[in-house]
Order: sequence, then C-alpha cells, then structure tokens
Amino acid sequence: PPSAVYRLKKFARRNRGLLTTAALVAAALLVGTGVSLWQAIDARRARDQAQLATEGERVQRERAEENFQRAREAVDTYLTKVSEDELLNAPSMQPLRKDLLELALRYYQEFIQQQPDNPELRLDLADAYERMGRISREIGTVRESLQAYQAALAIRQTLVAEHPNIANYRNDVSKAYLAIGDGQLALGNLDEASVALEKSTATAEKTVEQNPVVAAYRTTLADAYICMGGLQE
Repeated sequence: PPSAVYRLKKFARRNRGLLTTAALVAAALLVGTGVSLWQAIDARRARDQAQLATEGERVQRERAEENFQRAREAVDTYLTKVSEDELLNAPSMQPLRKDLLELALRYYQEFIQQQPDNPELRLDLADAYERMGRISREIGTVRESLQAYQAALAIRQTLVAEHPNIANYRNDVSKAYLAIGDGQLALGNLDEASVALEKSTATAEKTVEQNPVVAAYRTTLADAYICMGGLQE
C-alpha cells in the first residue's frame, strides 16, 4: 500500500493552493502570537517597574513624614521646656526665655511652609505667638506683646473661617481679642481696647450660646465681661 509520505505528497500536489493559504495563515498566527506575547511581557515589565517606582515613592514619603514628625516633636518638647522651666520663669531670665521662644517660632513657621494645610501646625504656631505675647507683656514690652497676639489672632481667625463648626477655634479667637484689648488698655488706647473687648465678648457669647455646658467657654465669656466692666469704670 502507498506509504504515508506518498499520500501526503499526492495530497500536496492536488491541493497546493489550499496548503499555501493554510501555511500563510499559520505563519500569521505564529507572528501575531509572538507579537502579543512580547507586548504582554513588555506590559508586565512596565507594570512591575511602575509598582517598584510607586513603592519607592511611598517609602520616601513615609520616611519624610517620620522625619518631619520627629522634628516637630523635638520642637514641641523644646517649647514646653522653655515655657515651663522654673529657672527660665525667674524674672531675670525672661529676656532669654523670649529669645528661645523666638527660635521655636521660626521652626514652626518653617514647618508650616512644608505643610501649609495642617491645622495642628497652625494651632501650635498660634500658641507659640501667644506665649511670646505673655512673656513680652511680663518684661514690659507691651507693643511687642500686642504684635504677637495679633499674629496669633490672624491664624486663629483663618482656622475659624476654614472650620466654622469647631467651637474651640472660636473660643481661642475670643481669648486672643481679650489679650489684645488688655494690651491696648495698658497702653491707654481706650478706643482700640473697647473694639477688641467688644469682639471678644460677642464671639464668646455666640460660643456659649451654642455650647452652654462647656465650662471653659463660660470662663472666657466671664473674663470678657470683667474686662469690659473695667473699661467702663
């Protein structure tokens, strides 16, 4: 009987066109499969590289945030030490204490440049300005004290505008106006003192009206009333 090779040759002679077409189709399929495989490998490689880059960026962001938090904690500790140290609270040490607080202020300002939308940093800066205001008042530089309190007030007013439902921010605004009014009164600026104390009182009244059970807010309002009463005497 005819061998398999003979039958295949005979089939090829009779169906040359069909086999040519089949060969072309097979070749096209092979090339297409190869191209698709290469594209898939290339896409996988690109995806892996992107994931590595993203992971690297994430690690760098986390590391930068950790370093930032360490620096902030160090300045917070430094500021607390300067504010509460008994030796620095001695009258003769107040000018040095003021210089040390100015250094802390510069650090907070640099922190805010790095994270301008961080409300906690702005609160810390406002607190530092108010500490500066108190020390300046204690050593007799009332005008410098007013400048520090006004800087604190500007920060606190911005926070209230951005977060109107946070009562603590409004209470802080009231206390800042109270400190400014007291400073203006010490300088003999009765009109300026009256304006600041009226704003302090109005802000405190609104805060207490909305939060009647919070003792700290009622205390701020009472202080504002006392200062207004002293102004009118």
